[in-house]
Amino acid sequence: MSGNLNHHKRRLSIVCLSLLISACSTSLKVDTHHLEKSDPTPSIKNTSFVTNSPNLIIHTLPVGAGNCQIMSCPNEDKIVVFDCGSTGSAEQSWNVSKIQEYLRDIGVQTSTRITVSISHPDADHYNFIPDLFTQPVSSIYASGDTHEYSQAMRNWFTTQSQNGVRIQRFTEPQHSTENVPDLGCKNNVWSRILAVAVGSSKNARSMVVAIGFNHAFQAIFTGDMTDETEQYIADNLSSTGVIISKTNFITGAHHGASTHGSNSAQWVKDNHADVAVFSSGTRHNHPRCLATEKYEVTSMKTVNHTYTCGNANAPRSTIQTDRAVFGTLDNGLLLIEASPTGGFKFHPQR
Repeated sequence: MSGNLNHHKRRLSIVCLSLLISACSTSLKVDTHHLEKSDPTPSIKNTSFVTNSPNLIIHTLPVGAGNCQIMSCPNEDKIVVFDCGSTGSAEQSWNVSKIQEYLRDIGVQTSTRITVSISHPDADHYNFIPDLFTQPVSSIYASGDTHEYSQAMRNWFTTQSQNGVRIQRFTEPQHSTENVPDLGCKNNVWSRILAVAVGSSKNARSMVVAIGFNHAFQAIFTGDMTDETEQYIADNLSSTGVIISKTNFITGAHHGASTHGSNSAQWVKDNHADVAVFSSGTRHNHPRCLATEKYEVTSMKTVNHTYTCGNANAPRSTIQTDRAVFGTLDNGLLLIEASPTGGFKFHPQR
């Protein structure tokens, strides 16, 4: 792995919306799509959202103040977990048992290959992982020194290592110039680390990962990246081979914070994502309106919906919009389904 890196860098009510977005057109078609309702955790058995589907699925789970995203690989019994943790603070905050049920519903079993990617050592991005994955996973990618993690997480790392799991830790600034197979899938899903271990804070040192499917769908997982991370990506982007303006789906950085340069106007303009998703609870008033309004400008048009965002020293605002900006706090479980032909559907569950 190191030879490929350059140093220096999830109570839901089912709304039944399916937003079909063409990757080669700015038009957006709205269809009706029914999911089986199961309270308090949705059951999606017998739908297209299971592992080994021909489509690539990204699941953003409503965990409250934290982040937990799962990528199901197309035609492969494999998932990639991009962070999974929370400090609560939301009506529908999913806990470990709900996530375990969800994983079973989408077909994850003991034979499933699992890569765990931890953007940085803040508990709201990793504290569910030791209880979720008690058996050996396939591989682990983690930003930061082991001592920066909780004792429970350090014990998990040790147990995984003793079971022969390869752990790739990043403590020096770097990015990848070639495909990182563990973070992608074998069937035409590539991945690049755009930045990791950059800057002066845990947030800035977040691992930022881009993935692409058949060169027709692209997503970016940002962790809690700050302006330092953004600048590093800009300075080294050409060597990664990623065309950032082709981004279809992005996770708003740092749950939608507007501090320390997160979600800067230039970053939003450069990636010009069709769909922006913010994973947050009520802590820290995330996402901030100052962040979401930037994505309102660049995201695709869709059906009217609402989400809330926070303001400094003022009540939260309720935003009604026809732009593809969504938050787990108000819109619940968020699924995006990319087909091998390039189109994709976005499924907000509230």
